Amino acid sequence: MSILHYDESTQGHTLRLAQGTFAGQSFAVSFKFCPSPMCPCPHVTLLCRPLGADGKPSDANGSRFEFTLNVSEHTIVKEAELEGQPRGCQLARDVAAGLSEEDWDELFRLLVKEKQRQSCEMDLDTVDVRFPPDVAGGSNGTVVGFAELFPFSGGFPFQIGRDKWLAHDHYCVDYNCSCRDTLVSFIPIPDSLSAGKEVRADDVPSAFFNYRSGVFKTQQLPSSGQPSLKILFDGLQSAHPDFKSGAQQRHVLMKRLYKRSQQLDHQAKIREASRDSLPQPGRNDPCPCGSGKKHKKCCGRAA
Repeated sequence: MSILHYDESTQGHTLRLAQGTFAGQSFAVSFKFCPSPMCPCPHVTLLCRPLGADGKPSDANGSRFEFTLNVSEHTIVKEAELEGQPRGCQLARDVAAGLSEEDWDELFRLLVKEKQRQSCEMDLDTVDVRFPPDVAGGSNGTVVGFAELFPFSGGFPFQIGRDKWLAHDHYCVDYNCSCRDTLVSFIPIPDSLSAGKEVRADDVPSAFFNYRSGVFKTQQLPSSGQPSLKILFDGLQSAHPDFKSGAQQRHVLMKRLYKRSQQLDHQAKIREASRDSLPQPGRNDPCPCGSGKKHKKCCGRAA
């Protein structure tokens, strides 16, 4: 039975606990998320305030509780750090034990929704972005999966008959390249996955798709028994009519982020070279950090 509920009138969530120390009590709950859309941590922080008899949350001192849950592993994050707050720690345990599968799914949905909002609204001039090492090193022609940078972007699910598929998009990030292609990989989602079987690389057809012309060029043919690439692309675009325009927007974003990452790497190298070129202070000289102490009693201790 669910303990996490959405209230249409207040457009907010409440927790109604049925078991444990807080059985019978209700809490207004709001959520905090890691502010980076590129952070892969599946953590959601819950801020809980008990609801009074009038249905309004209490703001009395000591009545607010905050804890973080891992929505992938269904666990409390850094539970040991909560033990100094016995009631808050117990509430976290009661909530984690009482959440149903549907509740955990709702928390994960909220996390994904927030990460997708962040990716749309982030400031590209200030974001701290890092690409995979082989790409950051200047390997031209390397394509990068959108999900490699944005792990909660999901992909593009669709269905052909009874068969479920998930399309992942990859892009050339060289900002001097004029290509208009996205490499699309089609991953079959068979029922056997629930039994722990993995999809083999040979079972993942793929093609370079020009989002301007709509023409695709085969990269890996479907295996025996799988639909043709044309049928796969038709299914993808039927389920996601805005796929072409979305791919174009994602491609532009990936190139801008790659350029940003190159700028950050260049700035870091300049700072490192500048530090290396500075004369090293003597042990009894004033510390260059400006503390007023001798270097040997300040930053020089770590040398």
